[in-house]
Amino acid sequence: MWLSVGFALSTGWHLLHGNSISYAGWKIPVPRGYYARQNRGVPFIWTLSLGAPVFRSQYGRLSFYSWQGPAHPFSRDKDYPGFEESVSQAAAESGHQLKSRRTISLGDKSVYCLEFARETRQPRSLVRCAVEKSIIYPFYEGDPRYLPDMFTIFQGMSPERFTDGVVTKKQ
Repeated sequence: MWLSVGFALSTGWHLLHGNSISYAGWKIPVPRGYYARQNRGVPFIWTLSLGAPVFRSQYGRLSFYSWQGPAHPFSRDKDYPGFEESVSQAAAESGHQLKSRRTISLGDKSVYCLEFARETRQPRSLVRCAVEKSIIYPFYEGDPRYLPDMFTIFQGMSPERFTDGVVTKKQ
């Protein structure tokens, strides 16, 4: 039974909630094999490999944070140097080394990502991202085999707009 915990969680989540979540003005896809949870207002998208949670198995967790306080959309010119410095320092403290810098197109916005890796113990990969002209910061941690799924999730994100208290997808 414990071998299929990730599959059961994912299947049940999709049956109850569909294929996406909304957060900080964004519609975020949740692929098959993944499920979403929320902790203290922060959504997480998870996948677990066979053996979880009994054995130390591979996992992937994508977290979405938003800027707390007055609205301050991320600006590449103003905010990127401080963002890179702070996330690089935190990653180095956990033994991760910078592996790559990526810029991903997301409609009329760019997502700036820093990928960190280490050879020992999970999480072996960390990816810290900031979305241009937005207050959302996606953070990944887990096994590197789930990184392509994370970037697919980014490419499937879309802004939402609010009309009379109802959330609708931006046209």
